[in-house]
Amino acid sequence: MEDIGKYKQVLPYHIQTAYIPLDDENLIAIDIITEKGAIIERPTFLGLGYRWKDNDTPKKLNPLIQEGFNIVIIDVRGVGASSGTRNLPWSRIELEDSKKVVDWIIQQPWSNRKIITFGSDYAATTSELSASLNLEQIQCFIIFGNPYDLYSELLFPGGIFLEWFTKTWNEKNKFFEQHKVKPVNDPLYHPILSEIKQQHQWNVNTHELFSKIEFKDDKFDSKPDCSIQNISVMNYSDEISRNKSPKFVLGSWFDGKSALSVIHRFLNYSNPLICVIGSWDHSLRPVKSVPKLVPHSIPSELPFILEQIRFAKQSISNPNSIPKLLYYFTIGEQKWKVTDTWPLPETEYLNLYFGTKHKLTTTSSEEKGDKTEYRVNFNTSTGKKNRWRTYFGSPVDYSDRAKQDKKLQTFTSSEFNSSVEVTGHPIVTLQISSSHEDGAIFVYLEAIHKRKVYYLSEGQIRLPFWKESNNPPYATPIPYRSFERSSFSEIKTNRIYDIRIPLEPISVRLPENHKIRVCIAGADAENFKNYPDTIKPHPTWSIYHNSEYTSFIQLPIIKLKQSTKKNKK
Repeated sequence: MEDIGKYKQVLPYHIQTAYIPLDDENLIAIDIITEKGAIIERPTFLGLGYRWKDNDTPKKLNPLIQEGFNIVIIDVRGVGASSGTRNLPWSRIELEDSKKVVDWIIQQPWSNRKIITFGSDYAATTSELSASLNLEQIQCFIIFGNPYDLYSELLFPGGIFLEWFTKTWNEKNKFFEQHKVKPVNDPLYHPILSEIKQQHQWNVNTHELFSKIEFKDDKFDSKPDCSIQNISVMNYSDEISRNKSPKFVLGSWFDGKSALSVIHRFLNYSNPLICVIGSWDHSLRPVKSVPKLVPHSIPSELPFILEQIRFAKQSISNPNSIPKLLYYFTIGEQKWKVTDTWPLPETEYLNLYFGTKHKLTTTSSEEKGDKTEYRVNFNTSTGKKNRWRTYFGSPVDYSDRAKQDKKLQTFTSSEFNSSVEVTGHPIVTLQISSSHEDGAIFVYLEAIHKRKVYYLSEGQIRLPFWKESNNPPYATPIPYRSFERSSFSEIKTNRIYDIRIPLEPISVRLPENHKIRVCIAGADAENFKNYPDTIKPHPTWSIYHNSEYTSFIQLPIIKLKQSTKKNKK
């Protein structure tokens, strides 16, 4: 397993396609990938998602074949070459289909009745939800990049509609259905592929489905007894946790909100659990424009497959030996670390207060009435290479932040005279008033070193969701909001509100002589929906930082040795 070079040679493999019949006469299309010329009883990696034509999955997953596993990939109901229609993603009937798939696999001559479900994105959620079925044949679960709380961690971060994502998701679905459907050659079943494609024309339009939703408890038009909560992993958390099979969960500081999703699983699952948070995009590529004290290095995709193989073998042979641990990568230090507790027990907190002349200071202002006015610019954007767009293959590159900062309201600290590690969940507290009843606040955390601006993290909140809830349905390390209809409260113009905005978790060691910057925006053009819908006249915000109302950022600091240099009066 240590000789990575041997896996670069592709072991000859055989791909067979087949159909699995369901009780309602629909058919599930599958690929079976085995070692060529070997019909041997082996454990099976099972992907419950899509098996599109012309992808390179067999070659990417060849190390699984070399290490003695078979692979089965399916088209879920209503997708690809599988018949039926889909009126909702991750529906209950789709989940029940996975029972039939497992039953079929364990009856095959190449199966030893041991299964590992795995996948990223849609397949990750389907695979994770299968844990709620508590099927004894499934030995472990390996997932990457899917949300724990579907509403707040993917579709509506901070209650703000991530419009670009649902549009792109729907467009991708249409494109693949038209051009990438992989036929099945099964001697027992001969459905007409064109008729299956005709059925899929009745599939739900995912953009229309979610664009009609505003609150977490809103019901779907296509299924009036169901809300986003019902199809979210968090809704199945207790059942998943009761399944004691080990789980391997992968995320990134810069891949949407996947780091927070991993942390929520770490805090809420009681299973043997290995969590990993790295510094890469959704395709496991290095992220550009991050601070580093040593040359940047990110493990390639291959070693992660090998880690999954190790995990799968251990889960099968000795599942009780797998601990519950969180591995995380500290940017800048370029070092992997491990903990069994989150947040880290050695965390200290540093408050940096907003002040006059756009400064961040270690002491709050003693002046009366100080505030900063900001007129919302709806052209501000994180661009097309950000943490949100990497879901569909875009690299992550925030190298133009200095240019964007000119459109934002910024507050910048003086230089730190020593290296500082920030690991955990930064939280910004704003004392703010608005000229409008609605709006969206975007907050960005940046570091400045040698005049270069580095993006670190961000957070957002739709203003009418300012109220926090004291009764979160799951353990969380950040201020919780229910985002239900009852929690929505239109802003009264010119009233001052105390709003806490959690930023995405991060682990970074910043070099000495760096500065911290907090940026405030009212839009992320081309990514999120605008609030209010009509952008004229532009809202004006007042951010208060005085003896009565203090706005500040709280940074989670590890082993803080020295404070910042004193600000000049």
